Amino acid sequence: MSIGILNLHPVIRLVNDHVKRYPKIQVQDVYKLLYQGEFGVKHIIDNPEAARAYLEQELGQFAADSSESLWEYISSDSGMVRIHLRPFRAGHYNPDRLWESMVKTAESVIGDTARFEEHWRIFMQGITKGLLPFSEDTAEDFWKEVESAGYPAVHHSAQYREAYSPAYRVIGAVYIEHALDKSGQGGLNFQAPDK
Repeated sequence: MSIGILNLHPVIRLVNDHVKRYPKIQVQDVYKLLYQGEFGVKHIIDNPEAARAYLEQELGQFAADSSESLWEYISSDSGMVRIHLRPFRAGHYNPDRLWESMVKTAESVIGDTARFEEHWRIFMQGITKGLLPFSEDTAEDFWKEVESAGYPAVHHSAQYREAYSPAYRVIGAVYIEHALDKSGQGGLNFQAPDK
């Protein structure tokens, strides 16, 4: 793939967009970005009570801040987004709606391992061709680790956490309107799990 065509690839554009927003982003954070963009957050279904309690804890922990973007795309097909909790609080949105959107996303997103691997391959090509500012050796070493571990979900890097204090929830882009519905009369018929 030529540099010009590669530079226009949705994966390269997505990663470069996040590099511009978050200059301290590391390879581990790109993996998390691509992972969440493909697989969402299925793990919340494993323990919904804990996931719900953690959402409430974080919403109480972080100060409201309307200067941060409320949401951002995290997948090359614009199908997944991160809803940032500080501006969510600042906008006085309904946490129940966000929770319902998270659950619906976790229930509906399957993810494709082959597509995820292809996205990582495109990311590596972007590094090799000088389109992305990451170490090829670091990226290759990190990939070997996660590949041998079966592609686990990972935390953000220490550098990313220190610089940006990330606080967000991942939902399908089709649920943004529901997650941000203040009226409590959303158009989706969700049933939130029992608390």
